[in-house]
Amino acid sequence: MDVRKAGLGKRQTPRNGDYYNKAGVLICGTCGKEREWHGFFPGIGTTWAACICDCDKKKYFSDIEAENLAQKKRLADMRREHAFPFGSFLKNLTLDKDDGLNAKVSEAVRKYCRNFDKVLKESRGIVFMGDVGTGKTFFAAAILNAAIDEGYKCLFTSFPQEINEMANTYDKNEYLKNLKSYDFVVFDDFGVERETEFNLEQMYQIVNARYLVGKPTIVTTNMGNAAFSDANIDKQRIFSRIFEKADIIVVSGEDRRKTKKTVIV
Repeated sequence: MDVRKAGLGKRQTPRNGDYYNKAGVLICGTCGKEREWHGFFPGIGTTWAACICDCDKKKYFSDIEAENLAQKKRLADMRREHAFPFGSFLKNLTLDKDDGLNAKVSEAVRKYCRNFDKVLKESRGIVFMGDVGTGKTFFAAAILNAAIDEGYKCLFTSFPQEINEMANTYDKNEYLKNLKSYDFVVFDDFGVERETEFNLEQMYQIVNARYLVGKPTIVTTNMGNAAFSDANIDKQRIFSRIFEKADIIVVSGEDRRKTKKTVIV
């Protein structure tokens, strides 16, 4: 037997701080444990063998953890690219960037994110309702990014985008099957789409598909309660499906897009 191939017969190279004890065995200068062993191996004879000191063990498991985290991040990055298909800045919006101006909304969103398994099991969505620029889209995107980091399959889209996708898809059943596969879907700016008979029917099919499969749907809208109440019967069917399994969160405040200061250099 080639003892070198068996990992035997070779002395360990001293590292900074290592020393040899009275028996001539190399000792780790950091943890004080043996890094090699000298003794008799059946069929081989007396030779040297490597030992793993506490430092080596710690580094080994640390390297494994680092690789696992790196792999998790790579997978999350792939899911994020898929969730925000247009390379949107939205994929960079996370709750740690929340300015805290809407404290109650912030806490409600954080609570939702702490309970993804529960809200997924209960199929609880959210309707973010409020004026333009109050942060509805930010909170919706932040939820998706948190869910993506936890390994969930997500999509950020809008009804006009999905109506167009479905209209250009040969197999609508396959399209709806794919839409059902997402754990969380955000439909941004609900209410801006044209209210044609065709569009409303497509919207109902999209919302109903998510409803029947029991997956959470998150919606942002500038529409107020009065607008929902005054909607026609076709749109009321859509509202009914969305609101039945969603919590209403009103996001109030000024239009932040107007209040941001512009710095001229």
